Amino acid sequence: MQCGALLNPLATGNSGFKYYIFPYQYAMVVETFANLGLVYYIFLLGLEIDFSLVKRFGSKALSISIAGLVGTFFVAVCSISVRSRLKDDQNTNENGEVMFWVVALGATSFSDLAKILSDLKLLRTETGMTAMSAAIITDLITWLYFIITVAYFVTEKHRALSIISTLAFALISWFLARPILSWAVSKTSKQRNESHLWFAFIGVALFGTISDVLGAHSIVGAFIFGVIMPRSHGFSNMLTEKLDEFVSTILMPLFYFTSGLRTDIRYVVINVEMSFLFVTVLGNCAAKVISTYLVSLKYGMPTRDGLALGFLMNTKGIFPLIILNAARDMQALSNRSFPLLVLILLIISCVTKPILSRNYRLKNVFGLSITEKMTQYTGFRILACVHNLGNISGITNLIKLSNPAPQSPLCIFAAHLVEFTGRTAASVLIMKDEYKSFKSGKFNDYCSKIEEPDQIANAFASLEKEDNSLTSHIITVVSPFDTMHTDICTLAKEKSVHFIILPFQKDSGEENQDSENINEKVLNNARCSVGILVDRGMSVTRSDSQKLTGDRSFHGYLPPKILSNKQIIMFFLGGPDDREALMYAWRMAGDPNVSLTVVRFEMSADEAQTTEKTWQTEKEMDEEILYEFTFKTANDYSIIYKEKVVNDGVGVIQSIKEIEDAYHLCIIGRGAKVKSPLLKGLSDWETCPDLGTIGDTLNSSNFPLQASILVVQQYSPTHDGN
Repeated sequence: MQCGALLNPLATGNSGFKYYIFPYQYAMVVETFANLGLVYYIFLLGLEIDFSLVKRFGSKALSISIAGLVGTFFVAVCSISVRSRLKDDQNTNENGEVMFWVVALGATSFSDLAKILSDLKLLRTETGMTAMSAAIITDLITWLYFIITVAYFVTEKHRALSIISTLAFALISWFLARPILSWAVSKTSKQRNESHLWFAFIGVALFGTISDVLGAHSIVGAFIFGVIMPRSHGFSNMLTEKLDEFVSTILMPLFYFTSGLRTDIRYVVINVEMSFLFVTVLGNCAAKVISTYLVSLKYGMPTRDGLALGFLMNTKGIFPLIILNAARDMQALSNRSFPLLVLILLIISCVTKPILSRNYRLKNVFGLSITEKMTQYTGFRILACVHNLGNISGITNLIKLSNPAPQSPLCIFAAHLVEFTGRTAASVLIMKDEYKSFKSGKFNDYCSKIEEPDQIANAFASLEKEDNSLTSHIITVVSPFDTMHTDICTLAKEKSVHFIILPFQKDSGEENQDSENINEKVLNNARCSVGILVDRGMSVTRSDSQKLTGDRSFHGYLPPKILSNKQIIMFFLGGPDDREALMYAWRMAGDPNVSLTVVRFEMSADEAQTTEKTWQTEKEMDEEILYEFTFKTANDYSIIYKEKVVNDGVGVIQSIKEIEDAYHLCIIGRGAKVKSPLLKGLSDWETCPDLGTIGDTLNSSNFPLQASILVVQQYSPTHDGN
């Protein structure tokens, strides 16, 4: 858009320069492709609209939405005097200007609003939820108003017929075409191929043509087609993934360029006094802020949140710019009114985020470690993070092993981590901290019929049904990967959790790299203990499967004893992380179906004399906690304690290799902030820093021990780099 604006006379100083660089015949070709991109962009915009969310909204969101539109209408009526000040020489319709001012300035861009809330970490706050709910209602009302307005201005002779036929087309599409599309998608949901994409392309063109014939703009038909597309079976998500990048990066820049060509600020600078322009801009900016703030007072919202909500409802995006261009095409806006409105939109968009950034700042607080919590014998709170369904099995098995008991119940906060993009579904963004219970019947059969977020929610809900000492809460965390660690740490603070569990993505690729970055940032910034889980399956060990190979008596099923008895091994090298790992393993050992083996590696007497004083202090703390552990578990035959003397890291690795692969889970300390002298020389070979030296070695595919791995890091304020 800036590129197009720079070709205008105000920037070049020559009114003919634009046509010399960009001749008229070429401009028409670019404008044609720009309009094509606009039609498909509006289709994607329609895919974002989810009418099922309307039932969730309360009176507060509806009141805020209506108040904002009423305030905008009042300012639009007052601003009609702009036309006389601009000395427009074109016969524009004053009523048309007012109507399009209301649509353009009353709209709230949901996608841009969600982006601002995500950047400011306000998505999950009450203010953020209310703003997104009100934004969806505002968008729906604005679209309905826009459809009627366009139908009214496109056809001068048969305006009533155009409006009625357009509304009838929308109703027929909703009540007749939508069920047919849902049935067709359900029959072909397992056969996703390029034919679905071509179907969308043709459908957008067809609906756009129909709406154009009926007297409305082609973007009206594209929007209706997007709204009626089925949301089930991930069909709309597939279309968004396939089309978004092409439309947003190739076609839409042409629209922005043509909009810039039309925005000749010279008309505003030359014909409008700066004081009058300032008052006009201020009035339009303040309209929604004041009206929204007054409504927020009625619902008892704090002044700070009410004003913030007003600025959030002022968020503008591409939709108002589309409205202004459509009005310009229909000559409802003049050459002088159009750039003034574009300038107002730009100013409003520029001031929203900086003002909110000054009022909302994240604060860091200290948390508890597992070691501190174990001494209190109260509820143990875990934040379990999952990216997708592939993480569910390992995380839920680990939670089951964490020994929920009446004297020390487990409170699980399951965070579904969703990457925020410009097309993240509204149903994902607006989600309360709750889970949906599944219906009676087979859980797997039910999961095959629902979307991934619901499958994840029901997987954790089933844990609560199996054990009365465990409660679960499902939370959706939507954020860009670069800042997702902030959301996780903030959520851990809000819920006062003691332990964060993060999955380690085994597959290579960009997704794995993003996951590693999130894990590493959480390890560096979390104010509580953190565990990284490398899931290799905890149902059966390699030795168990080898014993059962060829035994036909089981007919493909494993004996209940093998499924219930879990073998856990913990390697103790010393330091705060290892002490934390030991405490967590000790908690697991309280389960009668769990057997724990603790292997402590010690340096020889000659090597121990050369260690630093800092490590001597850590060793004293190690001895204290190991004495307590061995003393209290001396008569527990399910716990085995061993000691091995080694000289260096090579000796540690060799000793681990000699251990039989008969364990379901291996627990170790990360050893990042205070490294054991035994690890000298091994750190240079690390490929995954978030797993630590030993964890990285155990994670290698050719290592004999193939149990799942839990790497634990203790939160210690004394070693906090911040």
